[in-house]
Amino acid sequence: MQKMVKHPTKCFYDFETYRLDPIEQLLWCNGVHVPLSPTLLQLLVALVESHGRLIEKEELLKSVWPDTFVEEGNLTRNISSLRRALGDEAKQPRFIETIPWRGYRFVAEVRKRLATAPFLKWISSEGREETLFLRKDEVLIGRRSDSDLALTNPYISRNHAKLVRSELGFSIVDLKSSHGTFVNGHQVDCHELQAGDRIALGKERVELIFYTDEGDTASKQVEPESRVNGKEHSGE
Repeated sequence: MQKMVKHPTKCFYDFETYRLDPIEQLLWCNGVHVPLSPTLLQLLVALVESHGRLIEKEELLKSVWPDTFVEEGNLTRNISSLRRALGDEAKQPRFIETIPWRGYRFVAEVRKRLATAPFLKWISSEGREETLFLRKDEVLIGRRSDSDLALTNPYISRNHAKLVRSELGFSIVDLKSSHGTFVNGHQVDCHELQAGDRIALGKERVELIFYTDEGDTASKQVEPESRVNGKEHSGE
């Protein structure tokens, strides 16, 4: 009997042209990353998760600074900074409404989305099915022992390829490897991955399969080709 691996589910919040990832603490606008400080991101998450509801100032202070005494003026300054980052205005708020003397309300329409975290699967040289969940924005694949996914095959370059996250998903980028990176049999420099894509690396074609939803590619099989040692993977 195969051991079941629990696939983590991620939550996203969409509002206007923005997407907020509260777990990874990331914000995008039209697919472009919006850099925010950790404090502003925590403040935005607190507001968005309670959208439509008045949040008292004291509640926000405890949520964003749970173990620190912070003056109310600091909250006001951070709200102003967050508004500037979102292109919002206090007098005509699109996102953050001030309730005088009490607190704030996130007034934009918010859509909550759930998605299975993408992952790679392969068969190890020992015949075990392995899984690597893609939790980072960049996942380095190569022969270096400190790679996120380290491969011992001699035809794999030390820095062979990397997976790069965007709002639309993951792309694989070849890092000028000696023996190439292939997706579904075609050599690529950069390729936006779709569920079920078969990634082959190096002369001996070490093969991985990219998943975003288990139902998309459940019938596909991967044959063992090389010993694979992933630092963030779990055996089946």
